[in-house]
Amino acid sequence: MKKALKVILPIILIVNMFFAGCDQGAVLIDEIDPEVITDSLRLFSNIPDSIEVDFTTTADWTAAVASGGSWCTISASAGKKGKNQFIITVSENPTTVVRQTSVILESGNVKRIFKIVQKAGEKWFDTQYWDRTTSQRLGLRGNVKSMIVSDNRIPFTRTYTFDESGNLLKYEYEGIEMHRNDTCCLFSYDSDNHRIGCTVLNSDSVIVREWRYEYENNGSYVAFDNRSWLDENPASDDFSGTVVRDLSASHKVWNDGGCVFHEDRTYTFVEEYKLEIITDRWKEGNEDEHIRLSCDTTKVSYKYFNSCKLSLPCTSREVYNTDYSKNGMVRMFMRTDCKYDFMENHHVMAVSAYTYTGNDAADKDIDWYKITYNYNRDILEREVQYHGYSSVKDQYSKYQYDSENNWQMREEDIIAPGNTEAFAHYSRRDFTYFE
Repeated sequence: MKKALKVILPIILIVNMFFAGCDQGAVLIDEIDPEVITDSLRLFSNIPDSIEVDFTTTADWTAAVASGGSWCTISASAGKKGKNQFIITVSENPTTVVRQTSVILESGNVKRIFKIVQKAGEKWFDTQYWDRTTSQRLGLRGNVKSMIVSDNRIPFTRTYTFDESGNLLKYEYEGIEMHRNDTCCLFSYDSDNHRIGCTVLNSDSVIVREWRYEYENNGSYVAFDNRSWLDENPASDDFSGTVVRDLSASHKVWNDGGCVFHEDRTYTFVEEYKLEIITDRWKEGNEDEHIRLSCDTTKVSYKYFNSCKLSLPCTSREVYNTDYSKNGMVRMFMRTDCKYDFMENHHVMAVSAYTYTGNDAADKDIDWYKITYNYNRDILEREVQYHGYSSVKDQYSKYQYDSENNWQMREEDIIAPGNTEAFAHYSRRDFTYFE
């Protein structure tokens, strides 16, 4: 993401700084003989970034990055008088410490010292993925208070509301005229940021189901269902498709056709590597009668990774080979019918490639797909081979970012299966932040 800055040395200095979504600013400084001028060129975000410096001098010039600033580079270090240019580039700051250096530009009797400041990386980058809050799992930067999501294809918005710790407190659909049974989800947490409850409301604000969770497994990881590896739903009112730490029991209650139903699950490590999940489903009868519907037992095997119990199941039927990144995310896993390759990604559990390797006669929707990402780890292009169709591409050609480097506007060109012409899809996210 290149910006531009213009400089004239040594008699008059004019600085024009161009930032996306910002106005130009101009500074006029008269000659001082001789002089050293120090100022801040710009504040860089923690992602890779660059700025173009265009300048004119009446003498030959040299430029250099101060000692210790190896993360900052310039494209040229010397030149003749006249119009010139170099590009200042900073690499990603993976640390949680603000970085500073200087670029020194000299010509004649003028030395211009540009102070370079780069923001620190988010502290949660070093946190295991499964221990992150909802805001962190979404890859959001800064202390987000709320996020309203809308696009031009659907007639409603989705509003996420977070607490100052990054936990999701409320997830709500707005603008829906039809009756829904999941218009609003309310979440509660304990002092350890464990989600301990969820209440689901319909469009009439009537409770349609409730969840309650208990934690007693002393740091063990509980896993059941791998769907979230592909499409994490941060507003999920149950834990289907997620990995939950410390969970020992969950209890679900809902009303259907005038009957009250229950689903009670317990999670117990019967051996160090063996998790036993018992799911008991029943409904209420007359006079507190419990009518048993089913009771199933599932056993999952685990293995150790980085001195902690693994967060994903290893069963001969579902997963037979899994590789992991240092941050706890899956780098690759193979099943009997396919292989998933995951991008090395600090933010989200993102699949970067998928190829079906099973029986051609099997019932499947997608043969393969692959995804590329931009410097900010946001999707740039997704190419999909739908079964029975030619491959199609979704291109996320334009992003607009706010001051915290969260994208606010995204434009993509979509080609639906069976079609040849693309249509424009606009997504918008409006943020408010805690002070």
